This record gives sequence, structure tokens and C-alpha cells, in this order.
Amino acid sequence: MKRYSGLVVSLVVLGSIMVSIFASSNSSHAEATTKSAGSFFDVKSNFWAKSSIDYAVSKGYLKGVGNGLFKPDAPVTRAELAAVLSRVSINTENQVNGEFPDLAGHWSKDEVNRAAALGFFKPIDFPNGFKPTQKLTRTEMAKWMVHGLAAHDADFGQALKDTADTLVPVAEYYKGGLNKLDYPIVSVALGTGLMTGYPDGTFGTGKTTTRAEVAAILMRYESIQTKAANSYRDLNEMRALATQGTNLEIITPYVIDPVKKFTNILNKKISTRNNIGTLKLKRMVVVDYNKSKQMKGVYAPLFVDKTVTGSDEYFYTFSEVSFTPNVDKLEENTFVNGSSLNIASSMGIRAPEAQRKYGILSIEPEWYPSIFKKGIESTFWVGYWIKRNNDPKSNSIEGDIYTIDGGFTTIISIPRESKKI
Repeated sequence: MKRYSGLVVSLVVLGSIMVSIFASSNSSHAEATTKSAGSFFDVKSNFWAKSSIDYAVSKGYLKGVGNGLFKPDAPVTRAELAAVLSRVSINTENQVNGEFPDLAGHWSKDEVNRAAALGFFKPIDFPNGFKPTQKLTRTEMAKWMVHGLAAHDADFGQALKDTADTLVPVAEYYKGGLNKLDYPIVSVALGTGLMTGYPDGTFGTGKTTTRAEVAAILMRYESIQTKAANSYRDLNEMRALATQGTNLEIITPYVIDPVKKFTNILNKKISTRNNIGTLKLKRMVVVDYNKSKQMKGVYAPLFVDKTVTGSDEYFYTFSEVSFTPNVDKLEENTFVNGSSLNIASSMGIRAPEAQRKYGILSIEPEWYPSIFKKGIESTFWVGYWIKRNNDPKSNSIEGDIYTIDGGFTTIISIPRESKKI
């Protein structure tokens, strides 16, 4: 059957044959009545994905299921998404090693093979068979699409490597449900805007994917595959946090000295006053949260909420630290004033709504007896700030960041740079 775009096509279908809604033009399935964009009875004018569905249908990426229906909330199978991706991709086909033995005679065989040749997945990824009728999870969909981007642009592949151990801004990161192997997959999907999370902060890793969601994501994928990986600020933040130890350069006008790198002080012993314990800085997140309570930065929702006062004078910093006390019954002021490295030895986050949503562990005075035990290491987040506009006569942030490790001093200078943010 020839594929039409943007035309209302009325087809008479004989019998009650159930067909694949994603089947290609050479599919062995008979196709049900195919509605063109804007004419599905079950996609109302106020449906959240109507424009995306209309677009996907007009481009020939998706079809209706017959009887004037689109079934936007129906789940998507592996075979169906593979067929769609084989149509939308601009990748170059490459030789594929291996095959999918359980696709013999299946309508999707040619399109699944083409999707593999385009780089979305490999036969080796499915040791137990492709299982074409298996419903697709959001994580699996993200994996296929992100690998498709990486097959087209090497920098997307580098982004996957860069975010292998980053902080992923979803609730499953701390609360559980996100496999570490999927950190880079979800990071690239979120960082490019290919996929978004849910209002409760979750990514929905194990949830199945609906036809409406696929339509919306296809529009984004079509655009993203023509752009550079480094053109996405959110993704750049996540890459920088993993490779530099901080997203400071992405969010603020400051830049880190290329010689006196921020990574020089990560996981190094930081001197504490009165030898109260061993303090180490693991990473630092910078958030732009102004007085009007407007957030900037992919990590902002994790650390600030409406209970936090915004500032036009400071950028907020949040540092993940590990601390091993040398004493019991440590008091808050003793820890807060325990080091001259203010970004590491400071108060807790104090953003209860954000903490409940994302599960980030901070410190509260009432928790001290339980988490500050002599000889026991604890990892948590603390909050501080840096000036938005530093002294123009100064070449660095007030109070250069430094640490002392065995008598060796590392000075981290962060000079101003005239650039737009």
C-alpha cells in the first residue's frame, strides 16, 4: 500500500483482521481504516498530544487502528517502535552482525533489521530473542533513541561516556529504580529534552510507553537528531558535573582555572579544625534561583522549592560531601565551622519539599546523633552560596576554594569571564 501524508484517505477493509498500527508499507498485515491528521474520534481537540499525533500521522510515522480510532493510550511493542524509528531516522545504515531468529515470518522483520542497521540496537542486545510483541518500557525506549543519536553523532556517544557516573535529576536516582548502567541513557534523554519526567519527580523507568507518548517524542527526536550534543545546556550540566566535579561554568559567569582544576580537590582530605573528623568533597552543584523564584539549571528542582527564598545576589551551591567524625555527639555549629572550605562544611539544604520528592539526604540538627558517629563515614549534601557579581577588582571568587592534603595545598581560582549565561 502506498503511504500518503496529510490526505484524508478512506479505505474499505474486508473482514475483521487485526493489524499492526505501526506496520510499514510492505507489511504482510492488512491495514485498518487509516485516518489522516486531525480526524481521529478518540483524539479530542484538547488532548495533550493532539498536535504531535497529527504531525506523526501526516509524516507517515504512525497510523490509526481502524474505525476512526488512534488509541492514544494503548501500549507500544518493541516491533512497533522499531518500525517507527526506521522511518524517522536520518542515520546511515551499516552492516549488522547477527540476526533476530524469532522474527521469521513476522510483519516487522524488515523494519526491525533496518532499525538495527541504523544503530538503535544490536541483535546481541537480545540474547533471548527480540520478542516483537513485548511492551516497551520508557527506559528501553530511551535507550534505543539515545543509541540512535550516538550512531549519528559521535559527540552524543561521548555524552554517554561523560554521564556514566553523573547525578541524574530523577527521583529514582536516590529512591531506587534506576540501574546505574542506565544513568547515561536517562541523562541524555532528559538533557536533550527528548523525554521528560513526571510531576512527582520520577522518570517512570519501568512504565510502559503509550502511542501518544511515542508521537510526542518522535517530534523531538526528529529535531534533536539534526543538532549537536553540546548545544543542550541541561546535558552540558550533567556532563560537566561528572567530568569536572561541578556545573559551575554552565550556570554562572565564572570559569575554572584550567591548571588549578576543581577535580584536584575532589575526594581529597580536607583539613578540619580541632581534628573533628575527615571531610571530603565529592561534587558541587550550582543553582540559579532568583528572588522571583525562577529556576535555572537542570538540578534546580532537586535542591530548591517554594519554601526557599530566592536571591538576586548569590548563586546557591550544593555540595555532596563525606564526613567521618573523630568524636561522638557532634553539634551542628561544630561541623558547620569545622573547615575553611565553606562549600563543603556548611548547613543542610533546608528544602523539605524537594528533598521528599527526590530523596536527597542532607543534614538536620536532629539527625546528628544518628549520622555523626565516631569512625563511621556518612555521605550527604550541604548548601552554601557564591556571589553573582564578584568584586570587579578581584580575579577570583571571594575566598578561593582550597584544601590541604598531607601538607600539599591546592588553590582553586575561579576567575571572572565576560560571557552570556
